[in-house]
Amino acid sequence: WECRRNEIKRDIEQFEIGAKPDPSTSTVAANYDGTNLNVVVTTPAGSLTLSSVVTLAEGDAPHCVAIGMNRNSALINGCVQIPFMHDQVVNYNQMGMVNQADPFYTVYPELWTKIANYAAWSWGISRLIDGIAQVKDQLNIDMTKVGLQGCSYAGKMALFGGAFDERVTLTIAQESGGGGINSWRLSQNFVTRTTTQIEKIDNTNYSWFLPSMRAL
Repeated sequence: WECRRNEIKRDIEQFEIGAKPDPSTSTVAANYDGTNLNVVVTTPAGSLTLSSVVTLAEGDAPHCVAIGMNRNSALINGCVQIPFMHDQVVNYNQMGMVNQADPFYTVYPELWTKIANYAAWSWGISRLIDGIAQVKDQLNIDMTKVGLQGCSYAGKMALFGGAFDERVTLTIAQESGGGGINSWRLSQNFVTRTTTQIEKIDNTNYSWFLPSMRAL
């Protein structure tokens, strides 16, 4: 599986979203002020800050951590909630605009047009997890229990974030739609039986992917 996983990963990076930057190209410094987790990520080009309002969990035992996409997770319960605020990396824009002024491109300007939003968001999720690991004792977190959850475009965000960081032990890609984890083999059967249309891989916002994604 380790070998096959790397083959699948390479295909997705080459044709769909690009490769997120290696973590060794940045440094991470995190602090928790009693309300907010602040994670400062620095590269030779600059820095950006990932900030998240933390909701602590009850009880004394080390807790799982739930990372919802842009909000607390509604489907992972009993965990410390630390949402990933995705616009702090690249802005979510349903109209398909990709902005070179987004924070990610201030720290990796050389990657402008080289990777897609989902690779940048996956990188941001991993740096948030780096920060959580630095303050895990303050937050009473068990780092072997890290969960991601998102819905629709954020379902794909959770999907790629979990697939490309092996520290993530639970990924809930809810209603991830085109470019997500649709069951293509089931789709036409379901449409015929229910007359409900299934969102296929070509029904998605291509600005979140590499241009080569459209050719697939």
